Amino acid sequence: MNRASRSDTLRELKERLSQMALSRRKAGIFSTGIAALDWLLPRKGLAGGTLMEWLHEDAGAGAGTLALIVAGQVLQQGGAFVVMDGKREFYPPAAASLGIPLEHTVVIQPENTRDPVWALEQALRSSAVAVALGWFGRLDSCIFRRLQLAAEAGGGLGFLLRPLACQREPSWADARLLVKPLPQSGPLQSFGRRLHVEMLHCRGGFGGEVVELELSDEAGHVRVASQLAHPTPAKHAAGA
Repeated sequence: MNRASRSDTLRELKERLSQMALSRRKAGIFSTGIAALDWLLPRKGLAGGTLMEWLHEDAGAGAGTLALIVAGQVLQQGGAFVVMDGKREFYPPAAASLGIPLEHTVVIQPENTRDPVWALEQALRSSAVAVALGWFGRLDSCIFRRLQLAAEAGGGLGFLLRPLACQREPSWADARLLVKPLPQSGPLQSFGRRLHVEMLHCRGGFGGEVVELELSDEAGHVRVASQLAHPTPAKHAAGA
């Protein structure tokens, strides 16, 4: 969906959602589909009507892939998937292989740096949207708060993919995860790449827990790394 104006974007978004005639489960607790990742979350799953940050060191760190896999799991309950793709980073065939239903997906490609946040807020306010995802840099605290209120109003989930430098900024997200790649060797290469996933912050919890996951990009499968059968506090993972 290319942007002509804000009013045109909003009208087209509403029309697309109306055409889909979607229904979805009301806000509750959604499993990520990955037991170890659910364990990191204070409610043992994702709470509807909230935001989740996926921080990464670089674009290829695996955060985007993991977020899409989790989104695909949530979308099994119904609802639309809306993507804010200002940087043209969303690739539909790859998303489909990770479980994203393209027939229920709306892609918005704003032409400036201001409108992705505005479009995300509009999407989050829609009760037809189960997950809205986008790539963002710095977010003003007031704008972040508006996004959080929009998610509460719509009851869906907002996934914010952001660089690690944003860790220093205040957050209105319910959970903030850090995803970074780990070296691979030996038989692990036959499955996929290994990811370090750390809960930096969560409402109702303490944060600091870590799990190492093995990710198969081609098949969209995730499993706990063989030597870590369960999540581990960060200080233990660091050898302290």
